[in-house]
Amino acid sequence: MQAISDICIIGGGISGLYLAHQLKQSQPGLRIQLFEALEAVGGRVQTEPMLDGQFRAEFGAVRIEPDLQPLMDRFVQELGIAVTPILSHEAGSAILPAAERLTAAERAVLERAAGGDAAWALLWYGIEQAIGDQWDFAGDRLDRPGRAADKAGLRRDARFAGRPLYQQGMWNVLADVLSHEAVEFAREKGAFYNFKNQNPNAADWICQLLDMRLMQRPSYIPQGGMQALVDAAEQAVRGAGVEIHLRHQLDAIVERDDGDLDLRLRHGDAGATVRTRRVILALPRRALEALAPSLPAPVLACLDAVLCFPIVWASCVMADPWWGPDTAPGSGEGASIRAAHFESHPATPGAYGLAMFYNDDPWCHYWANLAEQPGARFPHKNRPVRSADPRLRLALERTLQQTFGRDDVPRLLEWGLCDWSAAPFGAGVHFWKPGRDSAQVMATLAAFALGADGRAPQVHICGEAYSDFQGFFEGALRSAQRVLQLLPHAATPSHHQGFHDVCN
Repeated sequence: MQAISDICIIGGGISGLYLAHQLKQSQPGLRIQLFEALEAVGGRVQTEPMLDGQFRAEFGAVRIEPDLQPLMDRFVQELGIAVTPILSHEAGSAILPAAERLTAAERAVLERAAGGDAAWALLWYGIEQAIGDQWDFAGDRLDRPGRAADKAGLRRDARFAGRPLYQQGMWNVLADVLSHEAVEFAREKGAFYNFKNQNPNAADWICQLLDMRLMQRPSYIPQGGMQALVDAAEQAVRGAGVEIHLRHQLDAIVERDDGDLDLRLRHGDAGATVRTRRVILALPRRALEALAPSLPAPVLACLDAVLCFPIVWASCVMADPWWGPDTAPGSGEGASIRAAHFESHPATPGAYGLAMFYNDDPWCHYWANLAEQPGARFPHKNRPVRSADPRLRLALERTLQQTFGRDDVPRLLEWGLCDWSAAPFGAGVHFWKPGRDSAQVMATLAAFALGADGRAPQVHICGEAYSDFQGFFEGALRSAQRVLQLLPHAATPSHHQGFHDVCN
């Protein structure tokens, strides 16, 4: 391991890999080391081969939306990754709300949306009532000039019921403009990227939904599964000369008298200290909180600005599957799941099939309790996610029976799950809390000094958790871009110019 680095990146998820790649592209002479606590890079990407590799079960991120994720789409193209379009998104519910419990205006909304997604229509009716003329809904498009600045202004300045919108929870706002039936229906049956039983910052989430409503191009997945993205990024980063160190846990950051930093790392039972000029913490909230003794008080106050949203994926391979290549995603009705995705074997679709069940709050707690080792439910990428747990198998059999309305027992060959709320991640995704100024928090975390002596920033935090597009790769990359914009004058290779010469 090299003793001195220009930049150390802590965390080998998509934001850490992207940062390393972009820094090396712009300044090849930088000495960069990347440290990952787990046995492999990839963060919340987990593609697990099943049935001897004939299926690839996704236990983490499942798709890329090019309209929503232009930075991610560009990164995929830079890496030269072949992709496969996904024509179906989340399943829509066939259930309708009780008309007699809706207002006359809400019933009119459903009549105009006949045959479409009722929950989505009611949600947008509520948002339009809450925002009013503070946003041009009719003329909105993703490529509209000035749109990004307008969204930033909406986050900062929008008001509802006389109060700043960002100080209010999403469900509080909707409850003031929709009937109780419409609110409950939108929350329980909505097929959009949902936030069940969470109450995120209304301004931030509405701004994100403004993008999601304009998505038109189909999503896609890298050929070979989402893991192919991670593999390509890791290969590019290693090929550019970045040293990647696996199974290295950061325990502390200590500021030196000369302004450099000592990183105290743990590798198995051994300790190591690495000296660096700057460190980028590409980590989720829970991992950052573990570093609390090393972080200044203003930064610690920012970490609590986001909600941790649990997600559990459970998957199984079935012989003689009850679905075919054209089976649409399931909306989870009648079973203890949020959504279901089905795949058929490409050569023999009638012989084998893969079912993947997505679970958020509250169903994630049911599935997490079926793990073999409660408290250590994440496979850490070094143990097969496939399971022999009979309780999990029975739960999957029952879920398939409920989903397809059958009483016979499905023939399961392999099964397993992944709980992203377990250590070390602590969440599947994150949401901004009501009352927190996301722009101020992101600015604080993007660059700060450990001490209070006026030194130049040495530490940067990025990732999906503290971004303006949470829950997607795009948020992680936007957050990384924010850090990159603050690095150019300080990230000069050490053998070319001294750190203090650059910053002063």
